[in-house]
Amino acid sequence: MTSFLLRRLGASVLLLWLVLSAVFFIAHATPGDPSELFEDSRMTPAEQANLRRIYGLDRPLLEQYVLWLKAAVRGDWGISMVQNRPVAEILGGAVLPTFALATSALAIQLGVGFLFGVAGALRRDRPLDHVLRVLSLIFFSLPVFWLSLMAILLFAVHWPLFPAGGMWSIGAESLSPLAQARDLLWHLVLPASALGLAFSGFLARYVRSSLLEALGQEHIRMARARGISERRILGIHALRYALSPVIQFLALAIPGLLSGSLITEVVFSWPGLGRVGFEAVIGRDYPVILATTAFAAILVIAGNLAADLALAAVDPRVRDAQMSRAPA
Repeated sequence: MTSFLLRRLGASVLLLWLVLSAVFFIAHATPGDPSELFEDSRMTPAEQANLRRIYGLDRPLLEQYVLWLKAAVRGDWGISMVQNRPVAEILGGAVLPTFALATSALAIQLGVGFLFGVAGALRRDRPLDHVLRVLSLIFFSLPVFWLSLMAILLFAVHWPLFPAGGMWSIGAESLSPLAQARDLLWHLVLPASALGLAFSGFLARYVRSSLLEALGQEHIRMARARGISERRILGIHALRYALSPVIQFLALAIPGLLSGSLITEVVFSWPGLGRVGFEAVIGRDYPVILATTAFAAILVIAGNLAADLALAAVDPRVRDAQMSRAPA
């Protein structure tokens, strides 16, 4: 297991370097640079040239890459070209909002997905199963931005139950901690629900098919023949077998949640990493683009690594395969 973990860590570091390098050269290959944003201001050509020199944009591209890579290894992500603030400070203010949105959406995705999947498998080909499969297909087919807009239209405009955007109400900083928590949850309901439901449909279908496959295994039929109750069969034997492919799916769902968070944060004016990254792309803010990409890549790679370790923990076949590949 240790050798497997070391191999995966090495591959993860290599993958992270490749992703960031690709983003660096693609961002710099697009026509123009951030100094063009100031062409319509009162800055003189000499001041614009000085700005390019300060941010190193006048140097050869390969030299810019080497300098940036050395700084990134030290944990220095530079200064935002648009906001003129340290990039670490910008990301520090956006991490918690994105974490709150992503974890809430993931909880909704897991809850709805497992509920629909298990209920559909236990009521296979019955009316409830057909209804849940149709709902899962609808959730899976609808784009995140459309669900977000419809949520605002229905529950913030037509029925004003929740706010249409933002993370806090005006004057929330003067409220008590408990009142601030309630205000945050009030603002979180719509974006988290839109994001979580959009990705719950595929999970529900995945759980249903995995559980049906598990319930058809021979050891499940033998357990029924021995008189073991259906609840025990489902809770101990079938669900454990069905968890392996579901864990693999969750590793693939992390990139979807991150990309969905970007759309959701823009629609709901949520001050998270997705919105920061979107505004950085619009403003050609290279340091912020690279930092947000690095953070997202680290989350995706770490999620896949955690999924591999969890899969090895719940599936003895995977663990045995890893042990057999380990050097003697």
